[in-house]
Amino acid sequence: MHKYLASDNAWIRFISLLSVTLILFVIAWVIGFYLLPEGFLRGKFAGAALAGETAAESLTKEFFRIAVINLVMLAPILAGNWVFKHKRFRWDMLYPSCGL
Repeated sequence: MHKYLASDNAWIRFISLLSVTLILFVIAWVIGFYLLPEGFLRGKFAGAALAGETAAESLTKEFFRIAVINLVMLAPILAGNWVFKHKRFRWDMLYPSCGL
């Protein structure tokens, strides 16, 4: 698999990363759906604490609050891309895995 993830051809890298991401997503979804009780992770992450319990007064405030929370949660991945490199596997390949 490393041969495909580190290929020089961008399409091969894209398809292989998409395949790995989809497989991991389906495995996580099946484990979460069948093995964990409902509400198991609710309120246990920093993003949930930042979001709060109530909605903002206006749509614009709510939009910007969600945008800031998402940027804060994405910051470690961005920092990892700039700091770490592992041979030919670049960390910016993690962006599609995060849904960007």
